[in-house]
Amino acid sequence: MERRDCIRKNTDMDGILKHDNVASLIRITNCSENGLCIVSVMDVLNCSSKVDILIHSDDDYLKISGRVARISEQCEDGYAVGISFSNPPLDYIELLEGL
Repeated sequence: MERRDCIRKNTDMDGILKHDNVASLIRITNCSENGLCIVSVMDVLNCSSKVDILIHSDDDYLKISGRVARISEQCEDGYAVGISFSNPPLDYIELLEGL
């Protein structure tokens, strides 16, 4: 298993997951500078799938592109999905620091 270099912050934010021209509402359960964990009902994801995550920030949405790093078994609310990314936008880092 990979060692995590960044501190994860627990959160409960809503967001949108986009994959293959399909959008789905998600819940973001924790996040760090290198990734985040979401709960999604979308069951078409595979490890390494490219995704975009949209997080509501102020009056707009912040877009972060990443890849699916891991998928846990289905839970009550959907699938727990780990998303990894590199070089997130500065607005995301500022949002993270404010949590």
